[in-house]
Amino acid sequence: MLARLPPALRDSAVMWGLAVVQLMTTVYAGVYGAHIQAGSNDPVRYHHLALSRLSSEQGLLRTLPQIEDLGWGQYFPDKEFLFHVLTATG
Repeated sequence: MLARLPPALRDSAVMWGLAVVQLMTTVYAGVYGAHIQAGSNDPVRYHHLALSRLSSEQGLLRTLPQIEDLGWGQYFPDKEFLFHVLTATG
């Protein structure tokens, strides 16, 4: 099998390097894939969806009385304003 490889790949150090890269890629894909699966119930996702729904129903949100403890009942600083406006149109 090694005879069919290009000369640069016949070196054992290169072969070990490729094996390590392949192993790291597989492990990263597994961990990242598990993270994506586990993150599907992220509470922040529901927060953004609720704000988008409220924006579509009420228009521009200046206060958010549902979260009074943070002072959002008097003033709501929406740092993801464009995201909420864009998702409210959908």
